[in-house]
Parts: sequence; C-alpha cells; structure tokens
Amino acid sequence: MGNSHQTSSGLGRAKHRLCSTCSELELERMLSDETNEQPIGSLSEYNDPDCPFCGLISEAVGRAWETGGDSTRPSCQLFTQSRSPLSVKEKGRTNHPQPRLLLAIDKKPPKFDHHRAPLRQIDKVKDRFIIAEIETFPSNSQMNYLPRLEVGSYINIPLLKNWLEECQNHEHSKKAIERGGTDLFQPQYPFRLIDVDEECLVRKESAVAYVALSYVWGRIPTLLFPGDDDQVVPILLTLKRNVEELSAPKSLSESRPASRTMGRIPRTVRDAMEFTRQMGMKYLWVDTLCIVQDDLGDKARLIGRMDDVYDCATATIIAASGSDADAGLNGVSPRTGHPIEPTKIVDGSDEATFDLSPCLLSLCEEVRSATWNTRGWTFQEQSLSQRCLYFTAEEVFFNCSEAQRREGYDYAAKRPKNVDVEVRTGPPFWTKNLRRDLDPTPYHYLGDVNGGLDIEDYQTAVQEYSRKNLTYANDMLNAFEGIFNRFKRSGNASDLRIRQTQGIPPHLLYQALLWFPSDGSKKRVCEPAQSGEPADQFSTWSW
Repeated sequence: MGNSHQTSSGLGRAKHRLCSTCSELELERMLSDETNEQPIGSLSEYNDPDCPFCGLISEAVGRAWETGGDSTRPSCQLFTQSRSPLSVKEKGRTNHPQPRLLLAIDKKPPKFDHHRAPLRQIDKVKDRFIIAEIETFPSNSQMNYLPRLEVGSYINIPLLKNWLEECQNHEHSKKAIERGGTDLFQPQYPFRLIDVDEECLVRKESAVAYVALSYVWGRIPTLLFPGDDDQVVPILLTLKRNVEELSAPKSLSESRPASRTMGRIPRTVRDAMEFTRQMGMKYLWVDTLCIVQDDLGDKARLIGRMDDVYDCATATIIAASGSDADAGLNGVSPRTGHPIEPTKIVDGSDEATFDLSPCLLSLCEEVRSATWNTRGWTFQEQSLSQRCLYFTAEEVFFNCSEAQRREGYDYAAKRPKNVDVEVRTGPPFWTKNLRRDLDPTPYHYLGDVNGGLDIEDYQTAVQEYSRKNLTYANDMLNAFEGIFNRFKRSGNASDLRIRQTQGIPPHLLYQALLWFPSDGSKKRVCEPAQSGEPADQFSTWSW
C-alpha cells in the first residue's frame, strides 16, 4: 500500500516538488533555525521515486548499508533535528546560523563504527545513528560563513601551498625554527632522501627541506619477500646490493625497468614524487627507499629517530585512501572529486526553493575508516608530524596543531571585522545542547620537545596506539619508539631505551603502571625473528 500511495501522489506533480509525506516536514523552518529532535515516522514511508527529498534519504540509507536498492531498506524509525556547525560571536552575542539537517535512525547499520576512543558526552545517546547531514546553499545575498568549494579531478596546488605558507606563521612553526634542526643531517651518517628532480637517492650532510610519506605497504610482495608467483613484480626496496645503483641519476625514473630481481616503484610512491615536484620541493623521504631494509644497523638507527624524521619534515603526506602501496594519491592521479551538484527542492504553497546536498564527510570520518588508520606504524608518523596533508579518496585535508583546512569547504573564508567564527570540523553529533566540538580532528601532535607532554598525553597515545594492528608483534615497541622519545626528560634515567623501560617513560612509571586492558583486547604474542632464536618478551607490568 505504501508504495502505490506514494507513487500515485507523484503523478502530475511538478519537478522538484516534495511528496505529501515530505511536505509535512517543514524543511524551510528546519533550515532557517535550529530545531530539536523530531520523530518523522518509519523509514519505509520515504520511498517516492519522484520526490527529491526521498531521494536524499535513499542515498543516505544506501551509504549507511552500503547498498543502493530500496528492497534492502531496514525496518526502523527516522528522526530529524537541525544543528549549525557554526558559532558566530558578534557584539557580545553568539548566533548559530546556517543550520544543517541531521537524519538519524534507531537501528545501528551493520558497519557503523566511530573508530575512536569513547566520548561520554556524545556516546551517551545510544539509539540514534546519524546517517546524513544535509546542508543548504545560501543565496548570493546572504552571508555565507562556510562556503562549499568545488573539488576537481586534480589537486589545487596553489591552495595547498597557501596552507603551508599560512602555517609557517603559526606559533608552533616559529618555535621549531628557534629550537633549530636536529642531528639527522651529519657527516658521519648523512640523511638519505629521494631527489625527485634527479630521480635518485642522495645523502645530505646539512639540513634541507623535505616531504615525508606515510602510507601502508599492504600485502604486496617486496624484494625481500617476493613470494612464489613468478608473474608478480615485487615492490622495490633499498638493499645493500642495490643502494649504489639507486643513487645514480634517473635510477628511480618511470623509465626504470621493472622485474622480479629489480622490483618496481608502487603507485603511491610514484605519486608522492610527482606531488613533491608540483609543490616546488626537491626532496622526499620514503621508508622503503630511504632505509636500507637489510642493514640492521641502518634500520635500528632510523627507527630510533622516527620522531625527528617526521617532525623535521616540511609536511607529511598521509595516503589515507586504499589498502596498499598501489592505491596512489588521489588528486595527483585522477579522481572523481566533489562537484557541486545540489538537489533542487520546491517546498510548500509559498514556493520556497532550496538547493540541498549531503555534507562532505569530516576528516575524522574519512581517516578513521581508512586502512591506513588501523596500522601501528602510521600512528607515530601522524602524531610526530608538524604538518599533515591527508589524501582521502576525493579530497585533500591539511592539519597542524593550530589549524585545519580542506579542499571542500573554506574554513578560512573572509568575514566581517570584529566577528569571531568557530567551525565544527568534526563529525556531527546528536547530543542536545552540546556546542563544543569534542572530536575536531584525528590529528594530535606529540612532537613537543620542550617537556610539555604529560601523563594524560601518554595515556591517550597508548590508548590510540594499542588499538592498531601490526603485521609483526615484535614491532610493538619499534613502532612506538619515536613517541617514547618525545616523552623522555633529562635526569638519571634519561638514557634508558624503550626496551629497557618496556615503553613506559621512567618519570611516568608510578602512574603508567595503573593500566588495564580495554574490552576485547588480546595479548600480543611475538614470534622468533629467526628459527631457533628466542622470541621477544613483554613484561607483565607494561601494557
């Protein structure tokens, strides 16, 4: 009955007009002012194929259930409320303009997961699962505090350069300049980088600007572990036997032959080289090529310096899309982007017209759903970087400790003087009366070398890191060593290494011993590095 009623109501209805069910929603009111939660009936009532708002609901359900057909719609109730992502303070008054419409259901979608530590104020709402945040586009005569931007097939290089230039004026950048460089660059152990112009490895004794890459290798065979399939060309690694060869000009060019013995450069690394060139920079650091992978001394020295490797980079590229090293950097390689294609809606007898569109996902949502975010090694690569450029599937984001920027919205739009604007950059939440953005970004800088990190920072780092996966449990301390180094303080125990303290900074020992396992956690069991050798053991008193 529901289908036939809704379909018949659409006969003869003008294009862009709402069905009888959606006409009762008072969209104009909800998109003009913030509104409280309102139950709007069963999801099955919103299935008129000719109604533009039913179409937006169907699109949201399809994303949540990862299906596109109405036949698979769940049986659940639908709820709405409207909330602004803005707090605009002017002349002592705070307003919340440009509200967005939130759609929630009371049944949890199969793969619904925040992929984060619990946030009590947000998570106390147990039976509302947001499936869509919908925005309207202000008319040209209205003040737009958060402009939506077209995201094209390729990245906007001038825009990204502007983000980095803006960051150079931030306080954290000035402090980094004042404290000077580290001894990464030294005559005894020159720092190995990729020269993207000469397309080869170089060793630098004095400091130069460089970009670092954070990505996932995936399960692709490498030169060290090529696998048994003779048809598969493994990923190129720098090894003792080829390091001199890879230091010759053009040895890393696209014309380089690929074979089972020579390996190949994966797409993500190739795109990172091209991006570095486009940004007008000359040097790139990539672990597979800038660490001699079968040289235990070189590996140990650089693993122990990951804090400096990423902290000293001008920017860190985070390849947050795809599941392996061949995923590439979307925007360097072609992407779909986010064209602005709003749904036109005519509502009510007053002929009110709206251009509606699902909001773009936040950085938190994009990153936390990525394979990259599940890996143990990538955690410190993000946390120790002063500036991160996140390449998601269709958009690039920038984050440092003072600002977040993105291609899809202008977070730094020009506004009237004496007007203070705060923008929620994190995911939407259902909690009533909560204004503070408790989850603005997945980025939390832990590179402070001035002793500013405390037990709460350490607790958060361990909580986040212990959620990650490692291919080899033996790497549990290796992949945390850079962060551990940043918590060190001068004193009698300052020279103790991470294995001696089992990952706990000595000055925090009396507090850090009070850990307990989270729900569903399992103890990691190490395998011997080589047959016949003893396996690494973790002390029972350490996490």
